[in-house]
Amino acid sequence: QNGITGQTPSQSPVQLDDRLLNDANGNQWSVLRSKRLDLKSLGGGGGGDDTAIILAWLTSSGALSVSNGDYNIAGAGPDSGGVYAIITESIDVFCGPGVRFIAGALDNDMIRISVPSNGVGLTGLITMNWTGGYFDQQLQRNSTIVPFSAQFPPANPGTSVTTDGLSLYGAYNDGAQKNGASLISVINVEFFAGNHWESAGGDSGLYVTGGEFQYTDGIRATGSRDSGAYLSSDNLGVLGNKTKSINGVYLNCMHGVAPKRSHFGCEIGDNKYT
Repeated sequence: QNGITGQTPSQSPVQLDDRLLNDANGNQWSVLRSKRLDLKSLGGGGGGDDTAIILAWLTSSGALSVSNGDYNIAGAGPDSGGVYAIITESIDVFCGPGVRFIAGALDNDMIRISVPSNGVGLTGLITMNWTGGYFDQQLQRNSTIVPFSAQFPPANPGTSVTTDGLSLYGAYNDGAQKNGASLISVINVEFFAGNHWESAGGDSGLYVTGGEFQYTDGIRATGSRDSGAYLSSDNLGVLGNKTKSINGVYLNCMHGVAPKRSHFGCEIGDNKYT
């Protein structure tokens, strides 16, 4: 908000200027984006629930950044996503070294980024890149399908089948299962669900599926109730994606790196487990 008020309400950028708009109350807004659009510039990190702000930020696509600070995800979005962003263009997220995403009693994923389920709006293969950030899953609800729930009941019982930290979905089905992403990469991201998987929050830390090539480097996960990094072919097991996962550290997780469903090639190396 650029500080100008008392303008004609509900004026679009076309009516004013390609960088300005007036809201319904006559407050004027300007678009500030030179290289990366920063989450904090949209009002994130102010201490409240940042779910809606994160959604608006992600769906703008392109080059995005997050300045240091805490970002709360407490809201329940549609289709099992706290932040459930559907994108049709490539996305490149860079988080500063002091960025923390914090889940409340969230009965779904913290952040999910997905191509449209039917592929509508995609004009070609896109890329999804995420670098940096810390995901605090301690208060997140557990999935209904966490491993060994009979012996180790969920610490935070939930009703959803997916309660991951960061999920990236690159596949869609328009009558046939297809890749919507040529590359999905996740680098130097940390997930903390609790000190040990038996009493941790959430489900997996990272979930990746549906990219022609899926790459993780430097993932660190502690106490993931299922997998620190869950790397899958598409959900139907039709697309055999190539996967490479290296240089991770997995502490007290039920599983460290867990490839699932068919892969043309899967390389896992230089990871540490305890």
